[in-house]
Amino acid sequence: LRAGAGAKFPLQDALNLLRAAKARGLSSASAVQSLTLPADDGRVVVMGDTHGQLEDVLWTFFKHGEPCSSDNIYLFNGDVVDRGQQALEILLLLALFSLADPGSVFLNRG
Repeated sequence: LRAGAGAKFPLQDALNLLRAAKARGLSSASAVQSLTLPADDGRVVVMGDTHGQLEDVLWTFFKHGEPCSSDNIYLFNGDVVDRGQQALEILLLLALFSLADPGSVFLNRG
């Protein structure tokens, strides 16, 4: 894994991150999620198939705010990492948000 000018992210660290996120409930074996809705001024942002398009995901975070369990929950509906050059980066990003703020990101199978 590489980021930026030759930087490397060790594979074992990526695997550990994904295992930790899975253990905390990032992924779902179901196509249906039960969410606790944020307060009146909060929202749930539903993302369709990202197909590994990291720029689209980052633009959505810029436009609608980063995931936050108290007021800005993201629900990703399938096909997050099935194709595209930056599918793994998206999955790792979602795992990081999930670990940093449980309940901020949900991922349905697809």
